[in-house]
Amino acid sequence: MTTHSFRTTAPVKEQQKPLTKISLKPLTELLTKAKTVEEPTIDKEPEPKPSLAKAFDITKNPQKVIEAFTNALIAKDLKALSNLLDNDGAFIVINKTFETVAVMKGQYVNWLRFKLQTESVISVDMDTCAGCSLGKTVVIYNDGKFPWKVNNIENALKGGLDFIVKNGKITQIKFCYKFKNTINKHGYEKRYEIYKSYIDKGYTKAEADRLSEEEWR
Repeated sequence: MTTHSFRTTAPVKEQQKPLTKISLKPLTELLTKAKTVEEPTIDKEPEPKPSLAKAFDITKNPQKVIEAFTNALIAKDLKALSNLLDNDGAFIVINKTFETVAVMKGQYVNWLRFKLQTESVISVDMDTCAGCSLGKTVVIYNDGKFPWKVNNIENALKGGLDFIVKNGKITQIKFCYKFKNTINKHGYEKRYEIYKSYIDKGYTKAEADRLSEEEWR
């Protein structure tokens, strides 16, 4: 469109010549010129890429749900972790008397919150259960030392997690102690190895017993 600029001037004096028909341009000419004015080029906005969450719904893939749980543990993101757990699920923890008991979602998150205050997940391994969930994949954190805790020589030294996922939510988390490819001794086996090593070094049985008791855990 043709742009006209106006400037305020002094009042029109009588001696100014009035506009004549010759000085007026036909309206058709003005409109024609207006059409020839080039409009500024507007670059087309690139179409937004679909978000990863919409492009791939992790709830449709149990393995992706477990991976998200693992990432939340590593990041200590308890909110993200909580969102992955089913409100009516049952999750195994180790209580103050070192018993394994099933708790609800809120208690499980608080239990992990307490452990993550002093521990961090720094390694993640996968193995196959050779026990009660034979053939199922289990996840082993920190070489089986998280969140598993050894309290007596009857316990296995490592504990993996066995997840059950339904409809995009983790409904159960259990401990797994028997692995196909990961050596997992019990406390008494480890303690005996340490005890014997002290005996071989010349320590008395009493000394070897005391030192192995302190070291085996």
